Amino acid sequence: KNTNIKVVKGTLAKVSAKLSKNRSYK
Repeated sequence: KNTNIKVVKGTLAKVSAKLSKNRSYK
């Protein structure tokens, strides 16, 4: 279970990073 939570948090961090990058581009 711990590994799954870590993976989910990692993906969320990547998605949020992409969103922030897109915002800065605009």
